[in-house]
Amino acid sequence: MAEIIGVDGTELRVGTDDGAVIAVPIGLIRFANPTIGQHVNVYRDGNNYVVTPAMPAAAAVTASGTKTDFGTVVAPGTSPKSRGLASILGFFLGVLGVHRFYLGNIALGVCMLLFGWLTLFIWPFVDWLVVLCGGAKDGQRLPVKNW
Repeated sequence: MAEIIGVDGTELRVGTDDGAVIAVPIGLIRFANPTIGQHVNVYRDGNNYVVTPAMPAAAAVTASGTKTDFGTVVAPGTSPKSRGLASILGFFLGVLGVHRFYLGNIALGVCMLLFGWLTLFIWPFVDWLVVLCGGAKDGQRLPVKNW
């Protein structure tokens, strides 16, 4: 990652991680209004450099919550795991506890894998309803609410 250290009418000066300073013509910048101190990515395209804005980290925390790998923002205190995916896994593979492994509840997943069939599939069915209705928690004890 690099940082913009200077802007004038014809070129942009970018400082790289290795201490080099690269002068890039304004026409090769792929975003509007570059500012000093802004983090950017610098790529080599043949003989020219191309500058693009740096993308935020996949799990960046914002004022409204946590950003997941898929770009959705999850409310603070809520699990980034998908309730929809956990419900589908619970419906098709609930007796094996796969949905609990997905949610990070490893011990519960192992118990369901070993003993779920002994309950005549009632335990996996009830657990699937708990996930479907939003009552499940992930491995960090956060409620799984987002579809």
